[in-house]
Amino acid sequence: MSKTSCISHPAKQQLIIIREDYLEICDCDHCAAAILNVMEYWTNIKLGSAEQSEIDNTIAAKEGLEASQDTELWIYKSHEEFQTELLNLFGMNKIGAALTLLKGKGFLTTRNNPRFGWDRTVQYLFMTEAIQTALSSLELKSTSFKIKASKGAKLKNGSVENKAAIPETTTETPQKTITSPDGKVSKSELDSQYDTIAEVWETKANGTIVSMRGMIFGSTKTRGQWKLCQFEPPATIEELKCFAPYMLIRMRDKNLTDKPTTPVTIQRWFYDFRLIEARKANRIEGDYIPVAERTSALDGIQLS
Repeated sequence: MSKTSCISHPAKQQLIIIREDYLEICDCDHCAAAILNVMEYWTNIKLGSAEQSEIDNTIAAKEGLEASQDTELWIYKSHEEFQTELLNLFGMNKIGAALTLLKGKGFLTTRNNPRFGWDRTVQYLFMTEAIQTALSSLELKSTSFKIKASKGAKLKNGSVENKAAIPETTTETPQKTITSPDGKVSKSELDSQYDTIAEVWETKANGTIVSMRGMIFGSTKTRGQWKLCQFEPPATIEELKCFAPYMLIRMRDKNLTDKPTTPVTIQRWFYDFRLIEARKANRIEGDYIPVAERTSALDGIQLS
């Protein structure tokens, strides 16, 4: 059964699609992920017309005519054309950097027009096999997240009305990192970190969660801004849970409705949280004090 929308949109209008799996293999570069989807779309168009093009060229050859139909999958696009297809969401420099990233990863190959040397428009080839290999190797969770209603949640008009959005702080002993014999963090610990981030930020975006996990808890595989903003020292799961109410209160004071998702903002807010915790304990000098050694720093603290 076909899906219908409650809104009627004009036919054949531009649409930007950013897939979660593309975002992950593109190091959370939204522009690169969007470009991959544009290239996938046009490659599918070419594949769909390839059979008819072959037939037309065969008929032309029988008639002694030159083959005129393009059966190759190369797609010519200028940066301006990419910008137009992406609804001017990204600037020219960002598009250029994203294309360089995709070529560096082997997801796109480029060439100039092989027939007309004067044509400097770059042609791109969507490297299907390399992209599919990268997607197949993703460590995606095998099951979807389940929405967990908090203890204070009530059903209202068939939906969950959350009455306990702010998690409780705790003074329990912080959870220790469980490592395997070779020194690596165990899968169960990684899953716990993953689930905690998903719960605190209320998101199911796998690529974003994995990048956050690398920044917050530390990972050598983290790249880009997430790596530059890695926490020092890395956070613990209990510390992140204690950060959650601080984040919500700071959002309220700043009249924000969306939780911060950029690496720089998350790092700054978390470091501010750590400083408040240290002030609460009257020990702002010396080594950082684990949050579990103290009570919540939120009581009586005016956030700026």
